[in-house]
Amino acid sequence: MRLIYFYLANCFDVDFNLGINFSEDKEINITNTRELKIIDLEYTPLQNFYGNNIINVNAVVGQNGVGKSTIFNILGLSHIDLHSCYPNSQWVAVYEHNDTYFLEGFNADKIINIGKVNQSYIAYRLGRTENILYLDSFIQFENNIQNKYCVIHKPNFSNSINGKGRRNIHDNDDRNYGFKRNYLQTNMANFYEFITNNANDFCSHINKKSIDIKIEAYQMREEKKEFKFYNDFDRYLDSNIILFNQNKPKKIQDSKKLFVINFMEEYILHIIHNSFDEKNRAICQELINSNRYNSDILDYAKIKSFLLKTIDNTIELLTKNDDEIVSYLDDIEWTVVINFLENNDKLFFTKEGNGLKENVTCSINLNNYDDKVHSFITEIGAGNNPITLKLPKMSTGEFDINSKIAGINKAIKLTIENNPEIHGFIIILDEYDEHLHPEWSRLFLDYLLQYLNKGYNNYSFQILLSTHSPYVISDLLKENVIKIEYIPSEGKYYSSKANRSFASNIYDIINDSFFLSQPIGEFAVRKLNELLTQVDNVNMNTTSKTYTSLRNIIHSIDDEYIRRTLINQLNANYNYDKKMQLVKLDDEINTLIKKKEKILNKMDEKKHD
Repeated sequence: MRLIYFYLANCFDVDFNLGINFSEDKEINITNTRELKIIDLEYTPLQNFYGNNIINVNAVVGQNGVGKSTIFNILGLSHIDLHSCYPNSQWVAVYEHNDTYFLEGFNADKIINIGKVNQSYIAYRLGRTENILYLDSFIQFENNIQNKYCVIHKPNFSNSINGKGRRNIHDNDDRNYGFKRNYLQTNMANFYEFITNNANDFCSHINKKSIDIKIEAYQMREEKKEFKFYNDFDRYLDSNIILFNQNKPKKIQDSKKLFVINFMEEYILHIIHNSFDEKNRAICQELINSNRYNSDILDYAKIKSFLLKTIDNTIELLTKNDDEIVSYLDDIEWTVVINFLENNDKLFFTKEGNGLKENVTCSINLNNYDDKVHSFITEIGAGNNPITLKLPKMSTGEFDINSKIAGINKAIKLTIENNPEIHGFIIILDEYDEHLHPEWSRLFLDYLLQYLNKGYNNYSFQILLSTHSPYVISDLLKENVIKIEYIPSEGKYYSSKANRSFASNIYDIINDSFFLSQPIGEFAVRKLNELLTQVDNVNMNTTSKTYTSLRNIIHSIDDEYIRRTLINQLNANYNYDKKMQLVKLDDEINTLIKKKEKILNKMDEKKHD
């Protein structure tokens, strides 16, 4: 299935009246009589151009503010979220599958002839009579087509009533009709799952990389000293250097055990520090200080039991005092977490100190995937606790491109797991290459296509993307690049296909697809204009110093044509004036010679007299 047409009439009281044809072989327009007119175009498709399972790749480009993100968000949101984010929007989208057409729309009765409908959102199978598409039957009655294809999108809920998405409608709910949506998420858990399964393809030197788990130390100025878990020291990882008594206690040295102890201590302090009522903080301090651990400090099992009891007592106290922090706490199964940290062979621990407090880092090996590691990262790494996950030692661009593809991979995987009937996907990527280094941006689409072809060859894909990268556009056929433009003088929006894209040079693509008034930066334009004025003003009074300065500036221009043109003009002006000076001097010399001859002649005449 593929999206072939989208029409946005109005959104947030802005009249777009913008139609976009995504297909190369079909053209759809809304007539003056509010009908969907379809024309079959003469087009010979390039078979499997983007990959065996890639139906098409379409890019939408245009200046900021022309509605690209709005269009993609509308297409990607579930219809229950459309009601929240775009309640008054007016649009229709047409899809095609094996010469059968389908329509989704929102307040579509304002655009096409469908009569009055009770719902804002509609989804229909379309019939075709010659060049007209018409509503035929509800989509839920059409061979279960609505469950065979899914739209994947990273939503923007900034326009939502509550700033976030609403719950999904249950599969058996009568309102759950139309093509399904699944939302993209980029997080460390998805990154871990992806990188451990695809390391050789997308990440270099994976055997030298790891995700580091660090514990944020509680810091609260003077109050820090008032929390004392043990009789002889405040916290277990406090360095012995700061203990001035002669009998410095011997402690556990095993890094793994120290990590567990530190995690529980800092979790207790994390809860107290984030409690809503300051009085409760003082009460919790008293609870800890009056129930210090006073047994064998080398007995790891006893220390664990003590800290677990302290966690339970702290939460119980805050619950009793109705502190709101309790409602924000995760239900951590400490026995499971501790067992994981102590026994998983994918983890390794390193200890370092800063003189005042020892620090232990837990690192996750990325050579192989482990379900328990993934669960830990998902539940604990993203929870309300002092744990932080540090990126592997890789460039930001390498992490970004992997985490972005990881998000796509997870959305596809979850959709397939939840719906075995799924046949294909429409993946919507709104400026998904942003923040990438130009080299990673250049590689992104090829990486994605290769991955979908290799990892999900039994499913079909259409990819819709918006971008400001000419490198991405150079990967696409020109008929797959849609330009959106707003003409202020007319107050109208237009869409058109690109004239240059696939394998074109970047200069031509920028000129054609990105609506730039100049192919270079505005500062460079201003400097060139200033330079042109200075060159034009070169005259007979120009000093050699000024000439040399202008020549040096011109030689700093890297464009050969511009540099050569300005140099020629400078030399022409400068040398022309010098020639004029020589001509003037010659004239003056000739005049003086004539005067001299005249004087000599007069002197000769006097001699003869």
